[in-house]
Amino acid sequence: MQTDALIQRLSDDLTPVSHDDARTRIGAGLLAGAASSLLLLLIVYGLRSDLDVAVKASAFWIKLLYTLTLGAGALLAALRLGRPGTAPPRWTLLIAPPVIGLATATAVQLNQLPAGLERTFWYGATWLECPLRVFLLSLPVLAGLIWSLRYLAVTRSREAGAAVGLAAGAIGATIYALHCSETSAGFVLVWYSVGLALCSGLGAVLGPRVFRW
Repeated sequence: MQTDALIQRLSDDLTPVSHDDARTRIGAGLLAGAASSLLLLLIVYGLRSDLDVAVKASAFWIKLLYTLTLGAGALLAALRLGRPGTAPPRWTLLIAPPVIGLATATAVQLNQLPAGLERTFWYGATWLECPLRVFLLSLPVLAGLIWSLRYLAVTRSREAGAAVGLAAGAIGATIYALHCSETSAGFVLVWYSVGLALCSGLGAVLGPRVFRW
């Protein structure tokens, strides 16, 4: 049998996966992972006791704006990487806006900071625990997103792994913000970002192993 005829025969019964199906599967994986992560937070750490007061302060929403915009950009990148033939995501355009926005908020807060509080501004009281907690809470989300993308046609597996890792880290960090009482933009910029980098790095390592055809 000629090669062209063999390829045609193998592809006769294939049906294309719609964009809506891909979004639905990623949404399902994300929802299951986020619910598991939230349950883990409630069991291990609990909600911050003053959450009802914290949600009225801009510092709380600065954290969530940073993590959610990064997560949305990473999810968009992951969805593109699951479709062969699409242009690769432009990471700078996806990541730069939230990072620049938070860096700007950090500079403004630092300029208004009373003398002697620089260490607290950058380290808070939980700098050592924060990245590890973000990483832990990201793991259920990472598992859900990996499950989702394994059903798509991922061709750039390491890049896709990094994207889902970053997305998982961002969702895990968003959930962790329900417990975290640190308020400075500088703390979030450094230590939340370290946690996100750990998650993205794990995804990049796992990508070639879990997205093999």
